[in-house]
Amino acid sequence: MHELGRYRFVACFAAILWAAAGACSGEVDTGIAATGDTSGRTGSDTGQASGDADDGSPAGRDLGGHEDVTDADGADADAADADAADADAGDTSVPDAPLVDAERPECGDGVVQEGEECDDGNGDDDDGCTTLCERTLRASCETCDSDDDCEPGSVCSSTEAEIVCLAACGDGACPDDYWCDEGSDTCRPVGGVCPPCADGDDDTVCDDDDVCVGGDDRTDRDGDGVPDDCDPCPDDSPDDTDLDGVCDSNDQCAGADDGRDADGDEIPNGCDTETCDDGLDNDGDGRVDCDDTGCATHPACAPALEICDDGRDNDDDGRVDCADADCVGDPACVPGGVCSKATLLAGFGSVTGTTSGASEHSGSCSGGAGPENVWHLRLGSAATVCLDTFGSTFDTQLHVRTDCEEAGTEVVCNDDTGSLQSQVEIDAAGSTTYYVFVDGYGSSSSGDYTLTLTLGACDGGPTDEICDDGVDNDSDGDVDCDDTDCADDPACTTGGVCSDVTFFTAFGSVTGTTSGTSEHSGSCSGGAGPEEVWGFRLTSAGTVCLDTFGSTFDTQLHVRTDCEEAGTEVVCNDDTGGLQSQVEIDAAGLTTYYVFVDGFGSSSAGDYTLTLTFGACDG
Repeated sequence: MHELGRYRFVACFAAILWAAAGACSGEVDTGIAATGDTSGRTGSDTGQASGDADDGSPAGRDLGGHEDVTDADGADADAADADAADADAGDTSVPDAPLVDAERPECGDGVVQEGEECDDGNGDDDDGCTTLCERTLRASCETCDSDDDCEPGSVCSSTEAEIVCLAACGDGACPDDYWCDEGSDTCRPVGGVCPPCADGDDDTVCDDDDVCVGGDDRTDRDGDGVPDDCDPCPDDSPDDTDLDGVCDSNDQCAGADDGRDADGDEIPNGCDTETCDDGLDNDGDGRVDCDDTGCATHPACAPALEICDDGRDNDDDGRVDCADADCVGDPACVPGGVCSKATLLAGFGSVTGTTSGASEHSGSCSGGAGPENVWHLRLGSAATVCLDTFGSTFDTQLHVRTDCEEAGTEVVCNDDTGSLQSQVEIDAAGSTTYYVFVDGYGSSSSGDYTLTLTLGACDGGPTDEICDDGVDNDSDGDVDCDDTDCADDPACTTGGVCSDVTFFTAFGSVTGTTSGTSEHSGSCSGGAGPEEVWGFRLTSAGTVCLDTFGSTFDTQLHVRTDCEEAGTEVVCNDDTGGLQSQVEIDAAGLTTYYVFVDGFGSSSAGDYTLTLTFGACDG
């Protein structure tokens, strides 16, 4: 179509839209003078409207919407129409201004022009491009292989589940409830199943849906719904039934708290048992040793046994010795016989006695036909002890049992050791009663005897004379000061306290009274009062303690190995916890120690108590 014809079409189209009536003729008055024609007036020049039209109607408008005008002479506007007709015939130039916008895009022609968001050439508003050439999003995701499978304006985009068509977002603007994926220039529905999502931990689960944030949601070995990366116990379901902070599969003590170990033995309280004699609450139940119900049958918690001849209520049941039902049948409680008269060895040291009468028991070793006396001992803890009859006046035999009346319970038997006296050694158990028989070898073997109990192994018998014990210790026929070995012994010299030494025969307490003037003093403060001297001699080395607790005056204790020689002093003490004294000695075996009970000042004298105990002092 030539240029003029195109404008005629446009003018006709505009006339159809704007005119109330009329028809489009072959020539249309544009109301614009042809270029170069100066004889006529433009449609903008208006004259005085005539009083009435040719057809008697009011002044009207032509199809172009222009008013009918007349020239100054009152001539009809037909003259101007004639001019326009002439212009149509001979003038082909483009008018200065068309009646409508010639550049307006035409929506629906399938060409996206300036001012259109899309143009798909159809009248379907649901395909992503409306009939007004405005873009919309598709109602749902559709699978595709490439952009060619999508409606115009949409792109083919990959998601987790499938490849779908999504509308392009262009400048980044998307409708409400959509977000623009600028990487693919695609509008994606918020929360929809089609678009991909953020997956910072790369576990193929959207971050918003992560059970284990920052971890892998895909592995759950124990099937408890908690992914392994966030499960404190990935192999246990439930994880920690006893709530002790330890996974069930790692529990040392299943069903109890692994984190508590009261006694530090690496066994949790809930699985530990009470030891019953260590002073600890091993199982963490708040009860220690015998207070724990688990210790009811433990030996350490068993009621104490009544010793039937020591004058004490050992089992705290209110009944003493033979009055206790526990002593029924005990030899000490059976009338008659030597077993009913057994005497307690109350401590280490020597005791004396006399055998007479007829024999009731004999040991398994040779002899044993003479009469016997019975002694018994009971140690608080296991120890080795030695028993001998050195210094006795007849041919002795020693045998020891754990049941006085039962020969089958014999522990040891000895007839002679080095002479006609006897000696036995026992590895004694704690809290066990041992019955010691001082017997005679033949039926006529009886008389006075000395029985000595010492702590430790036997040494084969004494070789030196003890000068003040009334015994022929070296078996040479001479006793004490009659023995030449005692010529220089303080016990055998005349005058002074050292000539009147009294010896301990057993551990325990002795009493006395000091008076007169001072002959000796110790190296510690004081010692100006009068003194008395005691001696002791151990058959084997041991620690002993001496004290004057209970004395009536301010005492001093000092100990020497030579009574007359101050330079042999071993230890000295004035006061311990008050005005009384206490010393501790690591005593050598077969060594005589002289103990001076002295007074602090010249007027410090009077009644005293001196106690010798085996073992360290307790302060």
